[in-house]
Amino acid sequence: MIKVYPTLPESEPDVQLSYVSLPTATGDVTAMLSRPTAPGTYPAVVVGAEVWGLTSEMVDVARRLAGQGHVTIMPDYLRGEGFDETTRDQSWDHALDYLASRL
Repeated sequence: MIKVYPTLPESEPDVQLSYVSLPTATGDVTAMLSRPTAPGTYPAVVVGAEVWGLTSEMVDVARRLAGQGHVTIMPDYLRGEGFDETTRDQSWDHALDYLASRL
């Protein structure tokens, strides 16, 4: 069964979106960070970007998760350059480190 979720309005006041830079051995990787705006401790989720990067569909997934009380980080480990397992693995490791240092 496919479950369809409504999208959050672009002006969703309870969600904050920002972009962070994650250092890797092959250069910095941009990642999108989303979180509820209310103070508190929230569970963290690493969202995998699509092969095309930080698409609007995946940004919406991260926004919905944040709207449901999660902090998310979505590294753009492909950087529009194709698949590289080393960069992907380093990006995920750095994304987890980034979340752990701030939660």
